[in-house]
Amino acid sequence: MTDKLSLFDRIHSKRRFKRVIILSMMFLIFLSGVISVNAMGRDCIIIDSDSTTIVKMINPDLESILNKADIQLGPNDVAIFNDKEATVTIKRGFNVTVNCDNHSSTAIFHDGNVGYALSEMGVTLGQYDKTSPDINTALSPDLTITVNRYCQIAIKDSSTVKTHIVPVGTVKDCLQYLNITLGADDTMNLKETDIVAEGTTIEINRIGYHESVVKEKIPYSTIKMESDDLPLGTSQVDTQGVDGEQVITTLETYVNGTLTDTQVISKVVTIQPVNEIILVGTKETAAKKNTSSASQSSTQSNNSNSSANVYGNVLIDHNGNEVSYQSMLTGSATAYTSEPGAITSTGRVAQFGYVAVNPSIIPYGSKLYICSPDGSFVYGYAIAADTGGALMDGSALVDCYYPSMQECVNFGRRQMCIYILG
Repeated sequence: MTDKLSLFDRIHSKRRFKRVIILSMMFLIFLSGVISVNAMGRDCIIIDSDSTTIVKMINPDLESILNKADIQLGPNDVAIFNDKEATVTIKRGFNVTVNCDNHSSTAIFHDGNVGYALSEMGVTLGQYDKTSPDINTALSPDLTITVNRYCQIAIKDSSTVKTHIVPVGTVKDCLQYLNITLGADDTMNLKETDIVAEGTTIEINRIGYHESVVKEKIPYSTIKMESDDLPLGTSQVDTQGVDGEQVITTLETYVNGTLTDTQVISKVVTIQPVNEIILVGTKETAAKKNTSSASQSSTQSNNSNSSANVYGNVLIDHNGNEVSYQSMLTGSATAYTSEPGAITSTGRVAQFGYVAVNPSIIPYGSKLYICSPDGSFVYGYAIAADTGGALMDGSALVDCYYPSMQECVNFGRRQMCIYILG
């Protein structure tokens, strides 16, 4: 009995051993299949921006690789599959904005630098143009590129000419960029609002001023006055002439260092001239008086419009009328004219018969009779109504008004007798 069980057990053990062997062989066959499949797969590398993912596939293609790696592409993204190297490169699309020539535009890029973006967007850079950021800067999401236009211009400042590279803009912007300032009276060939461009020349004229102060002599005038105390034909100096002095201030204008204009801005008399007064004798002897009386009627009958005769303090005017006068002055006379309606120093409208005088010698409003010493030239009756520089500095005794310049030219400068009637 014992031998029979032992045999049974031996038979049963052999059977279990066979099953184990069979199961082991089946597992080894399955395992070798799995190993074979894994051995046949390829490593696929996915490069997405700064990240890298590796998946193993037997027959890889772009879609299956992306699906297995669970990677989604946006509408502007690009995936590049290299089958030979089993790599997938993903380029994500992003916006780049370009500001140029007062215009802004945006485009989608995946890579490149600033220069590439400008080229793709049709922006051409000039020789002196600059970009911000630099042209070699790599593109990045939401990057803004600004193009600054520059040009070469010339600045002529006074006599110096220099060329400069400046941003395109107004003349005012250009000068501010170059730190060039203008004086209040400086001028330019262009307006501040004009736009500069390649080859523009800006000319700056520097205006300067200088005040000059000089002292000048005022020559005294010689005045002849009749005197009944001196015999006819004699004369004597009653008051010795003394030159005066005046301070003249002039404003000199310089353009780029060259004197272009001089204007007298003030004349201040510091020493008044003292006119020399010469008394001319009119006292006649008894015999001379008889002769003069006898010839008076003859003189009157021969009197013309161009002569005047004097007897004592009475003159015969150009119309033959006897006119009494208070005193008589002899000196240089000139002529002047003005625009119609011009107002004299006394408020009268300038016209023939109104003359300019030095009121300290001949008071304003004085009634006058003016003719040459020999009576050959007659201005006629006049009123002292105006004054002027020549009268105040003593270079003329009277300035006679004429309505036209030609009449003034004809008058010129001549010696005249001024009879003060009252």
